[in-house]
Formats: sequence, C-alpha cells, structure tokens
Amino acid sequence: MKLREVWREAARNFGSGASHGAVSLVAFLALAVCLGGVATRSMVDVSTEATAFRDAGASVFRLDAPGDIDGTDCDALASVEGIDAAGAARVGDSLRFALLPDLPTPYFDVTPGLARLLGFEDAAGVHAGLVIDADLVGALGLDRTPDDAYLAAGQTPTSIAATYEHPDDGRDATLSGAALGVAADDGDPFDACWVRFWPRSENPLELIGTAMIGSGGTGEATQWNPTLGRVFDPEASFTALPLTALALTAAAVAAALAYVAVRLRRLELASARHVGVARTSLVGIALAEVTIWWLPTFVLALTVLAFAAAGQNPDPPLAALLAGARVVVAASAAWIATTGLATAAIRETHLVRYFQQR
Repeated sequence: MKLREVWREAARNFGSGASHGAVSLVAFLALAVCLGGVATRSMVDVSTEATAFRDAGASVFRLDAPGDIDGTDCDALASVEGIDAAGAARVGDSLRFALLPDLPTPYFDVTPGLARLLGFEDAAGVHAGLVIDADLVGALGLDRTPDDAYLAAGQTPTSIAATYEHPDDGRDATLSGAALGVAADDGDPFDACWVRFWPRSENPLELIGTAMIGSGGTGEATQWNPTLGRVFDPEASFTALPLTALALTAAAVAAALAYVAVRLRRLELASARHVGVARTSLVGIALAEVTIWWLPTFVLALTVLAFAAAGQNPDPPLAALLAGARVVVAASAAWIATTGLATAAIRETHLVRYFQQR
C-alpha cells in the first residue's frame, strides 16, 4: 500500500471515529499534563524553597570578633567556591535623626562586600551617603532614595543613598533599624565577618575564621536566620525528586492505554488482514492514526507545561519544562511503540476467535 493511501485510510478512520482517536487524544493529554505537571511543579517547588531559604538570609553566617576582623580578607572570601558574598562590619556611634530624636539608630561601617551581600551595591552614591533599613524610610519622612535627612541638632542634611531590606522573619536583629556607611579601606579592623554560602558546598564554616587578624581565632559562626533550618542543599533536593519514576509510570500507563485501544479494534484489524491488507500496511495505518491526534496533543501538552514551569518560578523555567517534557516523551514513545507492536501481533487466523469474544 502506497504511503498516500496509508494516510488517506488513517484520516478516514480518524474522521469516522473508527480509530477512537478523540478518546485517545483526551486520555494521552490527561496523562501527559497530570504526570508531566507533577514533575514540572516539583522542580519549581524546589527552586522556590531554595530561593526562599537564600532570600531569608538562612545561608548567611556571621563571625563576631570585635576589633579582630580584617575587612579585606573577609571580602576576599567571596572568591571561594561555594561562597556567594562576604563582607565585614564594625560598630560605630549611634545616630539620632531629627525626626526621631529619642530613638538612637545603630550605625555600622561596612565593607563593599557586605554591601553586595545586603543587595545595595549598585545604588548610586552609596559611598557618599548612608544606607538605612527600609523600615526607617517612612519614619524619616522619605518617599524615595536617594534623599536627605537631618540629624538631631544638625544644620547640614545627611544624604540617604539607599535602603536595604531587613524583614522581621526570624533574622538576627543586629542590622534591624540600622544605618550603614560603606567604609574606606583605611586598614582599621572590623568587628564581624558576614558570609553567604551559596550554592551549598562542602566549605566548612571555619573558613570565616581566616578573616581574623589573630592567628588562632576559632570563634563560632552564628546563622543570621535559623528559622528555616541550618542547611538547605538544592542539588540533593533536585536529585531526590521522583522524576525517573514519573517517566516510567507515564510510559507504563501509556503502553496499557495503547494496548487497550488496539485490542478494542482487533476484530476490525484481523478482518483487514483477511481481505489482503499486508501486515506492514496495517501497522503503518495504525501509526498514522496515532500521529494524527498525537502531534497536536504533544504540542498542547508541552505548552501547558511551559506555563506550569514559568508560573511563580524564581529560576529560568527551562529546567522545570524539560523535567515535564521528559515524562511526555516517555509516554509518547510507549504509546507509539505499543500501538505498532500490538497491531503487528494481530493474526488473521484468530479472526473467528476475535469474533466470538467481541
């Protein structure tokens, strides 16, 4: 049978409903979207959890050693693999703003590394002004930054260059409601070294101790926000996802559905063999029938998974989409292969038995 005739027969069977194409389309789409969606959203959930852990400051540790921290050495820790940012801070004299004269505002000199860790390194003019806790902005009557504010008993306005976020989510209150100034590299020691370990590595916390001026400093590092646990390992969480099991399950279910679809038509297929349709032609027609509904369904399933991968995903959605696509591909391969094999197994000699069992 010529290829044109194969496709013509397949289209006729699909149009008449003889191939049960509409039912197969709905069944495959439900299978692909459900199991593929589980795989995709599992990846998104891990990304969301990892981002929440990092954004909450749970991966930041601080070593307190008053007057014994080398700011340059502390900043240099950011170049170590597995350390995302590092910087030092030292306590300065408290400030009193004119609008809050009875409320002393803690002040800290910080290194550029700590500015990067807190997320305000790109603010214009941070070296020429203060950086304050975002919660202080309203109390100081500021609508935006940069702007100016007056200190108590001061005649010259003080520049407020930027703000940093310090939500009340379980973080250590050291920098809460504080004002920071990016210090010049004058060689003076600092009081604490802050380090953000991300992504997680095997680097021990003792690495922070290398920023101490003293030769044998072994102070214990304090976690900035311990409410989300001590450690979160995104790589281990991704590895633990049952992505392979989901793909195998999808393949098994697809194979079972495809086998049932062929079995429901075995009398029809055996009759075709009886009137002289070659086995290869029969298999070709069956695969063409599947292709007619499978191709648009495959595209539709991937489109749905693309939206699922992008929704509330803090990371690029490609990895999550590929996890779901893997499930869809496994189901597709199983359905197509089973259809071909099951159709090829139909025998003309079993026509009477198929008729009796219909």
